[in-house]
Amino acid sequence: MFRADVPAAGLPFRDQDGRVVDFQALRHTFITNLARARFTQDRQALARHSTITLTMDRDTHTILGEQPTP
Repeated sequence: MFRADVPAAGLPFRDQDGRVVDFQALRHTFITNLARARFTQDRQALARHSTITLTMDRDTHTILGEQPTP
């Protein structure tokens, strides 16, 4: 279902750098934005991970110089 929605929204499925738009990309963006906003409460629960370490290591992406809080 999501894969059909991407072109319907006028978005390319793969960008010029080879990155794809998929459900996992939305998940990573959501968790990363929570980290950037310094939202610490329930981030692990929202990601449905067993540990905060998994959330931070797997689904949180940082830009050089950013230090998200665990």
